Amino acid sequence: RLASVCTLRECTDLLDGFLELGAAERHGPAVEALDRFAAAGHPLVLTCRAEEYEHAVTATGAVLSRAAVLELLPVDVADVIAFLRHPAPARARWEPVLEHLREHPDGQLATVLSTPLMVSLARARYLAPFTDPTELLDRDPQELREALIDGFVLALYRDSRDYPPGKAMRWLSYLAYQLDGAGTRELWWWTLRPNLFSTREPGRVWTIEFLDWINDRR
Repeated sequence: RLASVCTLRECTDLLDGFLELGAAERHGPAVEALDRFAAAGHPLVLTCRAEEYEHAVTATGAVLSRAAVLELLPVDVADVIAFLRHPAPARARWEPVLEHLREHPDGQLATVLSTPLMVSLARARYLAPFTDPTELLDRDPQELREALIDGFVLALYRDSRDYPPGKAMRWLSYLAYQLDGAGTRELWWWTLRPNLFSTREPGRVWTIEFLDWINDRR
């Protein structure tokens, strides 16, 4: 997947999905081609998981000779606490969780919240004043991750009049099931079967307006 970010009339190519090339023998030629592209004066950013990229370089001997390597580090507990303390009205509800993080900086909760994604999901999930962040305490890592991901969908659609959380969760769950069955995580809405979200009874067809909903948000 390739996208260009243009700032001040200068464009930088962002390349994602390097490992999705598949067979390992494709990695070497791909890196060599990117290296030639960069050598010709074209800036680029290649995103990839660190261990897999290191393995690809070691196995093929091909490198991006002009590249500066940046590796994301775990989010420090102090930064997690500072992030979750805002906005201010939510601070009191978060205080028991923040105290737990101070006392257990290497605990399971701190480990789960050590990525930008998870800590962002946590704040979104418990932004509403009636939610209780202490639900995050005393859960194992897998339960924490699942709760945050599931809660994000509910929080995103909480104030929607057209797509209430329960309905959105059912549609998205069914869509995920279909993608899993197809062996992919790539969603191209125009390739979906027209009757994917339809139910049929004799003489009548009710079609859920899911495709229209996606199309309206393109």
